[in-house]
Amino acid sequence: MMVVLTMLVAALFLVIERAATAETAEKRVRLLWGALGVALVLPTGTWAYHGLFDSEHRSTFPFYLEGDQIPTLPSAGKPGGPPQAGGQFLPTGQSYDFECNAKDDAGHLWLKAVAGNYWYEASLFTPVGDFTTSDMPTC
Repeated sequence: MMVVLTMLVAALFLVIERAATAETAEKRVRLLWGALGVALVLPTGTWAYHGLFDSEHRSTFPFYLEGDQIPTLPSAGKPGGPPQAGGQFLPTGQSYDFECNAKDDAGHLWLKAVAGNYWYEASLFTPVGDFTTSDMPTC
């Protein structure tokens, strides 16, 4: 999505620059209409992206993190990966939302946080509600 956005902004600046240096008024007007068209695609595309692909509309699954053994739980960058140096630490004794799960190479189940690329081992969490990890989509 970022590549498309960058291409649209570059196209907008290119068309405006060409309009500014156009030789005739007719050509300038045509290029400015083209720039207006590209400029209108930006908010329309943003609306379509958020309406169709944004994670806000995906189902989330709440899990509770027990707080007996560790004060905070570090995140991994992938299922089964080592803790991230700049990752997200979850304080224990609270509920957190996850969007999907995946297995690592050893077959352990991991949960992916709703925002960002943060993974946590599923065995440390308890589902809150009437669902299991098998009800979640696979990442």
